[in-house]
Order: sequence, then C-alpha cells, then structure tokens
Amino acid sequence: MNIKPRNLLTLCLALNACTFTAPNLVCGDELGQATRAAIQKSASSIVRIRVIGSSGGDDLEVSSQVTTGVVISEDGEILTSVFGFGGQPAAIFVEDSKGDRVSASIVATDHLKKLVLLKCTEGIFVPATFSRELWPSVGAYCVAAGRLYASSLPAASVGVVSAIKRIHGIALQTDAKISPVNYGGPLLDIEGNVLGILVPLSPRDSGEGINAGVEWYDSGIGFAIPATEALQAAALLRSGKDRSRGILGIEPSTRNPLAADFNIKVVHSDSPASQAGIQTGDRIMVMNGVKITRFGLFESVLKSSYAGDSMAITISRNNKEIAVEPQLVDQLAPMRAGYLGFVTVNPGDDKQKNGVAVYVMPNSPLASQQLQGKVRLLKIDETRINSTFELRRQLRSVTAGQQLKITYRKSDSDQVESASVVAELRPDTITTFDDTLIRQVYGTDTGSEWKRSEDDVPGGGKVWSYAPINTDLKELGAVLLLSESKTAREVIAKRWGPVCKKHNLMVIVPSNSEDRELSREDSEFILLAVQAVTAGRNIDARRAILVAGKPQAEMCGELLLNDQQKLFRSATFAETWPRFAGIPSSVIARKALSFLILDGIVQSRSARALRAQSVKHISESGASVIESEAFGSTSAESAIANWALGLKAL
Repeated sequence: MNIKPRNLLTLCLALNACTFTAPNLVCGDELGQATRAAIQKSASSIVRIRVIGSSGGDDLEVSSQVTTGVVISEDGEILTSVFGFGGQPAAIFVEDSKGDRVSASIVATDHLKKLVLLKCTEGIFVPATFSRELWPSVGAYCVAAGRLYASSLPAASVGVVSAIKRIHGIALQTDAKISPVNYGGPLLDIEGNVLGILVPLSPRDSGEGINAGVEWYDSGIGFAIPATEALQAAALLRSGKDRSRGILGIEPSTRNPLAADFNIKVVHSDSPASQAGIQTGDRIMVMNGVKITRFGLFESVLKSSYAGDSMAITISRNNKEIAVEPQLVDQLAPMRAGYLGFVTVNPGDDKQKNGVAVYVMPNSPLASQQLQGKVRLLKIDETRINSTFELRRQLRSVTAGQQLKITYRKSDSDQVESASVVAELRPDTITTFDDTLIRQVYGTDTGSEWKRSEDDVPGGGKVWSYAPINTDLKELGAVLLLSESKTAREVIAKRWGPVCKKHNLMVIVPSNSEDRELSREDSEFILLAVQAVTAGRNIDARRAILVAGKPQAEMCGELLLNDQQKLFRSATFAETWPRFAGIPSSVIARKALSFLILDGIVQSRSARALRAQSVKHISESGASVIESEAFGSTSAESAIANWALGLKAL
C-alpha cells in the first residue's frame, strides 16, 4: 500500500491519540472516563486504616500512620499490607464503607506475600469485586488506588501491568505510581475489579523487609499479589496463625542468580536439610519438579514456599542422584558462634606461611589454657593454618560448646605445643585495649595523613567524611553516624579525630538535600552516600558500624536487614535500642548481627520493659548484644571503637 506523506502524518497522529492494549483499543478520553468509573465502582470497598503506636517507641512516643485496605467480606474483614504494622500497634482504626471510624484487630500475617488480615466487629462494609484470572495480560491498563484523606474517592494512579510472575513468581508488576499510602490498596483493572493487593516488595532484596520497595516510590516499579492468591492467603489467615517463608537450612556457594555451577557450602545443624540427609558439597538438581539449571531457579522455588511445606528435592552426590523430602520450618535454632578469644595481629604477616600471629584476649577460653599475649597458631584440630583467610574459614562454623585442638607456638619459644579448648559465647562486656595491642592489630601507620571531605551524592544531598588520604590503608573500619546529620562538623571531628587515627576508623555523616534530620525515607540516599565515600577503599566489614539515636532507631534496623547493602552488620544505639518488632526471627538470624546499646540517661520503667523485650527478641534470633549502662571514664567514641575491635575477635 502506497501511503502519501500527508496521510502518513494523519495516521501517526491518530495512533498517538490511542493506545492499543489487549483486548481493547482505548483512547485518551475513554481511558479517563473508564478510570473514573473504575474508582467510583470500587470506592466503598477501599478503606483508610490508621495505626496508632506502630513505631514500637517508649511511653514518650505516640505515632500515627495511615495506610489502605481492601474489604473482602461484609463481616468486616480487611486485607492490607504489612506496611504500617512493623511495630506493635496500640490501636487500629478503620473507616468503614460509610466513612465511620471503627476499631480493628490483626487476625494474622502472611510474611511471604506481605499481607495482613484485619477484622472489624462493627461497621458497614461493602466487599470489593475481585478478578478471577490469576495473571492479567501484560500491557493491560490498571489503576493503583489508596486512601490518605477522608475524601469521597480514593487517590488513583493509572498505569499498565508491566510484568507477571515477579519476585520469585508471587507478584505482578505495574508502572503505576505507587506510594506507601497505596500499600494495602487495590490494583484495579479498567472495569473496577481488583487485580491484586499492592504490597511492599523489591526486586533488589527479594522483599524480605517490611518496608522493602519503599525506595521505588514513584519509580514506575510497583508490585501486587494477584487477587486469587491474595484471597487464598486470606482464607488461610482466618485461622489466626501467621504464615512465614520456609527455611531449608543451607548456605549456597553463590548468590549469583545466573550461576549454573553451585553447590551447598554449609548445612545448618538440626535444620530440615540436615535431618533429610543433605550434606555439604551436594548439588541440587530438581526441586518440586523444577529442574535447577541456575541458582536463581533454586532461590525462586525456595523463597515462594512456606514453613510446613514439604520439598521434593533430588540432589547429586558423587555422581549419584538421591531423593530427599525435607519439611521447611519458619526459623532455625540460632547458631551460637563459638569464641576462642584472640585477634589476628600484624596484617600482611601471612607471607611467612608458618601459621598466623594472634593476640590472646584476657579472660578468654584461650587465656584459660595459660596462653597470653602474642602467640602463633599453627593448626586447628588437624588442619594446618597458613593464612588469616584459612584461619577464619576453619572457625566459621564453630559453635559455643565445641571442643577444638589448638596447635601453637609462643612468641618467645620455638617449641610447638597443643591444648584442648572449648569455645564459649562472645563476652557481653566491652574490652578496653591498650595502645600497643591496637597498633599490632591494625598495623597503624602513625605517619598517615587524614582529611575532612564533603562530597555530592548522586540524586541530591551531601556526605561528610573523615578518613586517611591513603586509600590503600588496610583494616579500615567505617562508622556511619545516622544521628549526627545536624551536628557541626568541627564538633564531630574533635570528638572522633583522635579515635579514628588510633583505631583506623573512617567517619561518615550523610546530609540529605533538605538538610533535615535523617529518617526512614532516606534509606536509599544513605546507601548512595556510603558508596560515594567508600569506593576504592579496603573496608573491614567486621568493623562497619551504624550509630543511631532515638529518631533513627527504626531506620537503622531496616538498613541492617536491607539486602541492598552488604557492608553493615553491626550497630550502636545511643540512649535507645534496636527496633525489630514484627520482623521474623529467621530474617534477623541470617544476618548475624551485633549490637551495642549505650545508655547515658535514666529511662522510664515502660521504656526499660520495651527495651528488654527487644533485646530478648534479637538475642533469641542469634544476634550478639552488649548493654552498657554508663560510659564511665571512657567516651562513647572510645567505647564504640573498642567494641569494634572486639568484633574482630575469633
């Protein structure tokens, strides 16, 4: 067909005015009318939820957070997301289909799909109309709705279904603009039927955090649990029992989703994997009928399964295929890492290939064997140790109560000796180290030059740092001060400068573009700020520490659990405590976290009770916790630096 230029222009303008999406051709005016009709049809089923006291704060705090829910029955059942329910709510209020406020309670939570079922005993409720198809057509128009204000119609954002079977196959994806207020609200089709429930998920961190995906706000990436799956989840939650992601109890040899060659590196004791006979070195070939050709497939099958599910697994061992059927659990008994009580000294000394020089800590298991000061470890059990890496690898899976044979040579003797030592739990107090030991451990270069710097962060904001000019300096720790964004930099430099030089610690202070106190909304900015100042440096992850005050306590916990960052596994809380209420123990346990709680003021009775509850929860999840009631003659900066050195101890 021969199309003249003028006719071609007319055709292009016509196509630009209309967008084709299966199965309908919808023009701009028609789309607007259809969107309004969809919102009006579903408005009475989209309710506003107010959560009071969700921050887990002490008796001086009263928090209030608004989120959205979808009515699923006339009996007052509301399906919403976990967003807004991270703490322990003192009260929950729902504005029913007539706009009247009624109280609600949590029935149960689906931690895998990030859904919460609420129940109201009063009020008038109109159930939503749900789509019956599991996966809508990619490219179909959709509307994300949420209620922030008590208006007649909910807020809405139009987009398309951009992908299906995302986040390990459990979610559909949309490019409609999603804000935290949308979470728990519906993703509607153009006829006003609920396609799915909007939930906080993220492709970066597999959606394991309660606030995962918040960093994608207005980015064109949002997720929803399909309507049929959400209703099935609600039916199971009516029993009042939470549902959690299943745990197998293994550590793979890689986390690269594209890796085709991977095996099982660690099998946790008393786990479903160990009980089923799975061993280190095994390779998983088939899982629940899915042929595992790369690690991403294994991860998708496992992370879309619930505790209690039985997994049909075929493993390969010594060229033989073995069928096993472990039953997943919601959490593992925390592995209490064993502590012998030494730190490696003289970085670079491994070149001698005759053991590893270490310094024995006072009052440690090794000290009880009459070892003190500097010694050279030659063997652990029957394994020869020729490098710090080999030493750490050998002790990585040692648990408290395990007996080991240590072969060593004292620094003032050529005689090789051995001793049996029982690993213990890590000490629950801060050890103060003398200057000689600190220099030996870090190989401190007293001639190194240090400087203050301020750098721009991509996307806005700045990051101030105090660090050595020499970027090749090894054993460099990093202290990220979340609580000091409004403190004068001269004050920070005066307090931290001598401690930084003595302990090889760099200090990082991010400041957002609004120059306001850091909050949960700044998580993505903080990660970018850290990348900006640590790029090219040799950072010791064992001494990478977050420091939070009361306003940053919840954000600090979220950063530690965020899979986007691999550096920070430890945090200091000044006059506050870690906030992990509502987070499953299994999520905390897999991070192997360490905490230091510093108190400089007398807390109220209720605050002490909340803190004790939090400490108990994270301790039972396998985290290491030290509580220091007062600083005494040691500054908070020195206490943090000495604690950081203790974190290096094995």
